[in-house]
Amino acid sequence: MKRLAPPRSDALWTLALAAAVLWPARMLSPLDGLPLSGRAEAIVIGVVLPALWWIDRGFLQRAAARALITTLLVVKAASVLLIPQHGLCARFSTAAPLEGVVMTIRVDEPDGVLRSWDARSDSRSSSPRCTAIFDRAYASRDAFPAWFVNLLDGVHGRVDRVTLDVGGSLAVDAPGTLTLAATKDMAIAGAIDETRVDVDRGRAADVPLGAGSHRLRLHATFDGGDWRLAPLWNGRDAWTAARFTVAPAGLVDRVLSPILAVLTPALVLAIVAAWLWSCVIGRRAPAAAVACSIAAALAFALIAIDGRFDRYAAVVLLGAAAVPIARRAQNGRTAFVLVGVPWLALFVARAWSQIGRVTIYSSGDDWLMYQVAAYRVSLNGYWAQGGSPTFYFQAGYRWIAAALHMIFGDSSVGETYWDAACLLAAALLCFAVVERAAGYRWAIAAAALTLATFTLGPSWYLIGRGLSEISAVGWMSAASWLLMRARLGRVRSAAAAGAFAVIMFFTRLNHLLLAAFLLAWLLPIRTPARWRALAAAVRRVRVAPAAAYAAVVAAGVALFAAHTWWYAGRFSITYGTSFGPQQTGLGLTTIASPEVWRRIAEALAAQLTMREPPAVDPRAALVVLGAVLSVLAVLQVPGVNRLSAPIAIVTIGTIAGSFFAHTHEYPGRMSVHVVPFAVAASVSAASQLARAFSRRREPALAEMAPAAGRPLPGRRARAS
Repeated sequence: MKRLAPPRSDALWTLALAAAVLWPARMLSPLDGLPLSGRAEAIVIGVVLPALWWIDRGFLQRAAARALITTLLVVKAASVLLIPQHGLCARFSTAAPLEGVVMTIRVDEPDGVLRSWDARSDSRSSSPRCTAIFDRAYASRDAFPAWFVNLLDGVHGRVDRVTLDVGGSLAVDAPGTLTLAATKDMAIAGAIDETRVDVDRGRAADVPLGAGSHRLRLHATFDGGDWRLAPLWNGRDAWTAARFTVAPAGLVDRVLSPILAVLTPALVLAIVAAWLWSCVIGRRAPAAAVACSIAAALAFALIAIDGRFDRYAAVVLLGAAAVPIARRAQNGRTAFVLVGVPWLALFVARAWSQIGRVTIYSSGDDWLMYQVAAYRVSLNGYWAQGGSPTFYFQAGYRWIAAALHMIFGDSSVGETYWDAACLLAAALLCFAVVERAAGYRWAIAAAALTLATFTLGPSWYLIGRGLSEISAVGWMSAASWLLMRARLGRVRSAAAAGAFAVIMFFTRLNHLLLAAFLLAWLLPIRTPARWRALAAAVRRVRVAPAAAYAAVVAAGVALFAAHTWWYAGRFSITYGTSFGPQQTGLGLTTIASPEVWRRIAEALAAQLTMREPPAVDPRAALVVLGAVLSVLAVLQVPGVNRLSAPIAIVTIGTIAGSFFAHTHEYPGRMSVHVVPFAVAASVSAASQLARAFSRRREPALAEMAPAAGRPLPGRRARAS
């Protein structure tokens, strides 16, 4: 296929692709856009398309790709102009006002409106008419778009009476009977056209209707946890046997909506199929890698479904180092296929039952706090403020959680996908640095060991839980990648790296020191930690990329302090945060204090052992070893100082924050960002040790080998 434009247009067409597949379609069908609350769209749009983009971004330069993307955009635009929104307008509410404080976050809904994460609704308005669009039958409370039960539980410690108003039109082609049923914890009242409808608790009602369009107005009250709204038409699911629309539908809708409902998913699948074909004909990955990847992905999916051994699956990825790969294909793309695809398959399968379901968060911890802050940011309109004047807890994850909920609906499956992707980015970064320092096979092993450390170690429970540490690692990985690209003088890459470092700091405030240490990626990876070699490499660093990165980071820190000044009256990056109760007390006046150093030792021990309180744990062996080797390398211990200086410096940077602050909750959360670099240091040291052993062994073997043409002792006697 023909290229239409230079690769610089990839960003534009990436945005066009995202807009095309995420733009909510007016028709209800698989792959119809936001929210990704169905299994097909959550996996195809939420996982498969981003993976294909990573493997082969060049596909977006193809004429066929652009034609498909443009056609999908035109179809979505036509549906908006020509047909009404399919589904039913739903509005949840509770007794007004709903006010309270949840984990330092103010909740204020004076009208008692309970908003849902549905991009098709007007939940973000001050007085919404529809807080959600109903698009299927709901058999239980966790199937409803009802994330707000967490809000009620956080404010009142219980779920109060919830009321639901449903409105729209029902269109049928022939006369029949609509059946509405109520559970023991709910009652339904309202009207269909002029026919009164009353359904008592635990009962059902049949409403005969003629052919044509009928106005639907229902009011339901829920007093307990048994919720259900699954209307039947002539004994069948009404969502498949009839057509619901928010506004009355006309002839155009009856003619076009069936066509567009098929065309929309067909175009998305055509994009995926064409992309896969492009990967095949372009040989973006070796056949052996693809075959092993598919087999591993299927195995990982079965392991996740079984649920007993999913923590150990990542260890199997070590076998990827033994897959024969031609030298020209030993790159990050092949590493993604061999390691990344099975890893993503593991978490897609783990989150399978979570798609389209509301997650009930544990009360009184950071997990719920982030979600409440995200609610304030996205649904109450506090985009600039961030949901609270100061950030006692981390700032950046509020916006991330808001975006994930808007993409995937009320379900928190997006947080599982996002965490898995961020950890994979860290593993691929580990691959990149070890590949330069030690070679391809060592790098594949390092990536696998990084992921295995995350799953085997105490931090396993963090994946998908919705905390900030894993997200910060994702931004850290992006900043590191861009800094390595900026080493040759690319100022734009350095500035972009600075932007990602700022987002990393916003997401996890104790990463501010790490942002400075990331500058080490401007050094060649193979620079040894010996002072003379390190000093020579530093002198060769280009000033422009380093200055651009530092300027962007400094501007980001100033922006954070200005935010605190604007909303709280203090120009500070620590005011109102949790730094106060969590600091170790290290300062110029306390540097000799034994108590301060005791707290620092405890913080470092907890960080390196991934345990709280600290304890010896063999699962953290590579983390401890990598940190110790990095410190010894910088201290110029002979032999150890041959370790890569950038790897050693950044590894030290990941633990530098423990000298100033430490949190005592959530074991392993402060260790997440240490793992990829500590593993890289450990594996790089192992490769150097293996090479040294091999060099010593080769002379011995040469001495034992016979000279050319000379028979071994005894051979001549036997021959004679």
